[in-house]
Amino acid sequence: MFTIVTSDKQQCILPIKVALCSEMIASLVTATQCTSLRLDGDRADGVPEINSATLKRIVEFCKYHSLENPAKPDAPKRTLRPDDMDDWDKKFVSEENLEQKQLFDLILAANYMNFKDLLDVSCKALANRLKGKAPQEIVKYFKAVYPFDKEYTPEEEAQVRKDHPWIENPKGKAAPKEENK
Repeated sequence: MFTIVTSDKQQCILPIKVALCSEMIASLVTATQCTSLRLDGDRADGVPEINSATLKRIVEFCKYHSLENPAKPDAPKRTLRPDDMDDWDKKFVSEENLEQKQLFDLILAANYMNFKDLLDVSCKALANRLKGKAPQEIVKYFKAVYPFDKEYTPEEEAQVRKDHPWIENPKGKAAPKEENK
């Protein structure tokens, strides 16, 4: 068994097979034989706060994929395409089951704890939610969870567009060259 203490001071005891879905936990167990982890943000080493609701979702995902429906060795590898998710994963990260803030919390936790499959699925869900939105809508979407006050000045926006021409040409087409006058 492996014990995790969350930011809201809840103690969660996981089967070791579920805990080892996290490459970070697997490395800790291998290197130090530790059997517990604090995710309560009380440490100075940059550990993000992960609450019990987020951890519960992580455990649900890992239990399904490691215990109930483990990947078969001959199964085709998942791609990074946003539409390449099985039905269970689609339902798990659907907007009906996962609010915007919960999705962001899940992405941050999966990234920190190195749950690769969960990170892929949750990032695909975010990509699907943003698909077809205009840049202003995407900014509004992120501001709803992570408010930021600074708006770009026209000069700053022009510099960003100059530094990152793919913004204007997302399909990979070469940006038109500016003529020197």
